[in-house]
This record gives sequence, structure tokens and C-alpha cells, in this order.
Amino acid sequence: MYREILFSVLLLTTFHLLAGQSKKTSFINPTGTYIYNDRTVAKDGETYYGSSVEILVKLVDKSKIIMSLYIQKGTPSYSSGYFLDTLDYSNNMAVHTTMIHHAE
Repeated sequence: MYREILFSVLLLTTFHLLAGQSKKTSFINPTGTYIYNDRTVAKDGETYYGSSVEILVKLVDKSKIIMSLYIQKGTPSYSSGYFLDTLDYSNNMAVHTTMIHHAE
């Protein structure tokens, strides 16, 4: 789980750095599919699959994108998560924030 969180932070940092560079460049169309697959390992006749992340981005107009993110932990639990939202897109950057509510 920590590996996925770390990867997400690195991914967001990379997007942020690229967006920071965009101040010197023109409009960037973010439409595309971005995939990360961790290595697969064969051990003792078993195949162990690593983590995977898939991000799909579609530019709706110059100020909005639709983004989906699917992440899977891999062997042994295959825990996974999914995110889909429409985000504002400005200065070649989209930011998603959420509130965490704690049960009392």
C-alpha cells in the first residue's frame, strides 16, 4: 500500500513539475493514457504480479478534463482503487482535492 501511495505522490509531483515548466510553453493537451506496471516475478513455480496504475485523461474543452485513475496493489491481495472525476484545467494543471471525514 505504501508503494502505491509513494507512486501517486511521485506521479502528482511529476505532473506539478511539468505544469510548472508549462509557464514557458503554450497550451498542453493532456489527453492520453498513462500506464505504470511494476515487475512480474516468477518464484517457486508461482507468478507474482506487481502493482499497476492506469490513468486516462480526456480534454473536454480548454478548461476541463475527465480523468480516471485505476490502481492495483498486486500479489498477494490485489487491493485496488478507482477514481473518476471531471476536473478544472488551468495553466496546464488540474488539481483534485477531497475532504477526509473521520467518524466520531
